[in-house]
Amino acid sequence: MGTQKRKWTAEEEEALLAGVAKHGLGKWKNILKDPEFASFLIDRSNIDLKNYKLKSLMLVELKV
Repeated sequence: MGTQKRKWTAEEEEALLAGVAKHGLGKWKNILKDPEFASFLIDRSNIDLKNYKLKSLMLVELKV
């Protein structure tokens, strides 16, 4: 069994969006290593970032 999933905080979401704006979509490891975002995303993996971003994009598409 894996680790317990927890909800994303507003700070984590903002750091992820800013990281994507700075490094580009798919540059998850670069975002995690960037000191500007690392402290907010310390408990997240690159897979967490990818899955959250893809889930968010799918939800936006479904609402349109």
